[in-house]
Amino acid sequence: MPNPTGKNQYYNGKRPPDEELEKALRGYSKELLPQPRQVERLAEDLKYHISVATLKKHLKAFDIPSARKPIPHADAVAHVQEFVATDVHRRNGPVEIRHRIAQTGIIIPRDTKKIKRGKLDSPGFMAQLHVDGHEKLSALALAMGGVGLEIYGMRETNGPFMQAVVVPNARYNVAVAHLYLDLVEKLGHFPRQITADGGSETGLLRSVHVALRETFAPELREIPFQQLPSTRNIPIENMWSRWLKADGDNLKTIILQGRGNGLFLHGHPVHTNLFQWLWSKVVQKVMDEFREGWNRHRIRKQKGKLGHRMHSNDVIATPTKYGLEDHRVGVTDMSVIQALRACLPQSRHDALRFVDDEFDVAAWEVYSEIGEPPLTVLSGWEVFGRMAARLERMYDDHVGFE
Repeated sequence: MPNPTGKNQYYNGKRPPDEELEKALRGYSKELLPQPRQVERLAEDLKYHISVATLKKHLKAFDIPSARKPIPHADAVAHVQEFVATDVHRRNGPVEIRHRIAQTGIIIPRDTKKIKRGKLDSPGFMAQLHVDGHEKLSALALAMGGVGLEIYGMRETNGPFMQAVVVPNARYNVAVAHLYLDLVEKLGHFPRQITADGGSETGLLRSVHVALRETFAPELREIPFQQLPSTRNIPIENMWSRWLKADGDNLKTIILQGRGNGLFLHGHPVHTNLFQWLWSKVVQKVMDEFREGWNRHRIRKQKGKLGHRMHSNDVIATPTKYGLEDHRVGVTDMSVIQALRACLPQSRHDALRFVDDEFDVAAWEVYSEIGEPPLTVLSGWEVFGRMAARLERMYDDHVGFE
């Protein structure tokens, strides 16, 4: 029969506002999700049910990049040159460079070369969380008069890099416990089990995790915490190896330029504090970009492994889509998080700060005075020099920094 209303008797759901729809589609593009999966994610994330044909219209309307719409060759060369400028050790190949550029919104055709990979078995999503500290930029490693930056990371067994934070001391148990509570507070859930190496820095983290289990999942019977040699804590150790190859070694080389460029003076109180204040922000930015990029990375299908080719962000969103049981334990009362923080012997602010409050205020004031230039790997020492000159005058005028 004719349909004079033009309606197909199927409710697609209310179309999200353009800003929200575009943000979701750009995120899926960076994850390199195939179009049928993007349609599914729109339904899951925004309750918006459409066909692939309609998706293509939206992608065209918002000018969302894809591998089928490569950018001009000259533009691609420019983006590659910008990336290579910080790749001092030249350890990133074409596939990795393409993936890293994709995180900026520029998509180029993927390399279809087949890579043989090992098999990974998983008990389910968030059944285990692997934690570990990374000290390749520590004071001992840099040998720059006591300044250093460490990182503490947490990775889920199936691949998602859940957290990576630059810290003054990755072996300080109070800081590590606060970081775990940060993750739980952000996600609204926690894993059934935590796996760590034998270090003493996880003592309070273990206590916090056990308390969460007893409060929200007392019926669980598997052990809440296990310690393994670092060589067997493979998921997080593998992540540090990838970080070093992609960014870490290059970053260390550029930071070490401070020993010979005349800008950094060993033992000078202003320079010591400014290094910790400025470079902790630069390293955190690089770490965030690496972690976010990794979580958009497509993990190739492996023979004998559950599920399909995976994207870490997509696994986080819908683990059952990949044949993974969902073992997340929900936090139904966030006041418990604050109560656990209050039980720790030091506040989060004091446990994780790189400089005292007085210097922090002075540094932000000077940073504002010079126009708040972007803090990047390539600009780090130039910004350091501009800030140091002003802060030294403040120090000499007896404003003073402890």
